Amino acid sequence: TGEGGAALLLASVTYAKPEWTAAGLKAADWAAAQPCVRNFNYTACSVYLLAEAYRATRNRKYLDAALDKWELGLAPAQLESGRWIDAHNARTAYHVLLLRAVTTLASLCPDNDPHRDALREGSKALYLALDPRSNDKADIARMTPEEEVMLLHVME
Repeated sequence: TGEGGAALLLASVTYAKPEWTAAGLKAADWAAAQPCVRNFNYTACSVYLLAEAYRATRNRKYLDAALDKWELGLAPAQLESGRWIDAHNARTAYHVLLLRAVTTLASLCPDNDPHRDALREGSKALYLALDPRSNDKADIARMTPEEEVMLLHVME
């Protein structure tokens, strides 16, 4: 739901399709009502969708839902190294999904929001964990070309 809903919201702007916006917002409304799950990258997909719904509408309910999911379902499991606490979500492919969600939410968080600084610090730690120039290269997995493109996209 997260990936599809976000794709609909983004494509609706490019192709001027209000019905795609409506479908993307329906997905966001569904995602907002769901509890966080144990697989962090699944929750990250919901955070990303909700952040994109907020970007599309500026309706604070989407931002609040995204912040709640980040605060309850993602932030507690992020290690100081930037990686996630479990080996599955520390894999580069999933790490990039987490990076996209946190970075997108951080970019949309208002300056006066109390979550803003923690989101930006989380984004920075996520990025540095993938940066081959970082001091701790031991946990950096080799990225595929597709993952490198995704990383460049989320860091724009």
